Amino acid sequence: MLGFNRWPLNKGLAVILCIAGIASFAVAYFIPAPPTTVTIATAFKGSTFVYYGEKYREIFARSHVKLELRETNGAVDNLRLLQDSKSGVDIGFVNGGASKGNPPPGLLSIGLMYNNAFWIFYRSTETLDHLSQLKRQTYRGRT
Repeated sequence: MLGFNRWPLNKGLAVILCIAGIASFAVAYFIPAPPTTVTIATAFKGSTFVYYGEKYREIFARSHVKLELRETNGAVDNLRLLQDSKSGVDIGFVNGGASKGNPPPGLLSIGLMYNNAFWIFYRSTETLDHLSQLKRQTYRGRT
């Protein structure tokens, strides 16, 4: 024979398999799979938060993730549940300003979903073109 020995080849293959096994274990341990069930805090039945929660449930289902809706009393209750790590709530709908201007620590906003209508009612026969015209108006002796 020519002295060809498979021993170095087998050692190299064993080293490569060990490194691949350790790397896959490390990835599985340090980068866990995303959850298969997520809980979202909505609001009372019939609200727009529940409507959008149902829409998100359909979107999550496309990725084989179950979205559970939790009925609450509204945005302030949702914010409280999000800040409590033992509540089991992962996502919640919160109106802007519910935290009184202070960003809650540990919470991340994905942004604005929709605009809320802002209505102003006033008693006057005068037609207004700008909101600044309401500034310092006197109605029945009050400023």
